Amino acid sequence: MWAAHGTQVWPIGTLLGARRAPAPARTATERRRRRERTLVTSHGAQRRLAVTTEEHPLVRSTARADPAGLLRTLYLLSASERRLMRRQRSGLETMSPGRLHLLVHLLTEGEKTNGQLARYADLTPATITSMLDKLVEQGLVERRRDPDDRRVWWVSLTPHGIDETTAARQQWDRQFAAAFADATDAELEVARRILEKVVGVYDSI
Repeated sequence: MWAAHGTQVWPIGTLLGARRAPAPARTATERRRRRERTLVTSHGAQRRLAVTTEEHPLVRSTARADPAGLLRTLYLLSASERRLMRRQRSGLETMSPGRLHLLVHLLTEGEKTNGQLARYADLTPATITSMLDKLVEQGLVERRRDPDDRRVWWVSLTPHGIDETTAARQQWDRQFAAAFADATDAELEVARRILEKVVGVYDSI
């Protein structure tokens, strides 16, 4: 089919095709402008992400930390624990952290056997027996033989042990609360994870 266009006669398909085809110059310009807008948007988003990352207080630095300071602090912690143990043995301290840990377990969980306490405290049977002997002498715990198995001993707190354990636990809770009063939950969580890693290192040596 043919149609008149201006003063000339053209095939209908040629006219329709010419009208559908975009102008080359406009298409190139539009593509260039679209690319420019995309780059601007992308750079802006990347910049915002960089600023947010730099300013966020909990973002982990990519720099490798020197463990020398941590090792020094762990040494001081071990030395402090040894001093505490010496005070405990000399009678200047009523309860060491290890004993308090064990007694609080009895306070919250009730009567336990020697074997159960050894597994809970991660101690050998001989060590837990020696510790319990001293706690019995101090009147903090008492033992009774299992009526069905004479080889098994059950351990529980005495009334005096309940009072002493409760008081010691409250004292430790107050001291820890005061020491970490300005620490955030996120900081305490980081500290916990670091100490767990230290435990893993100690166990691997």
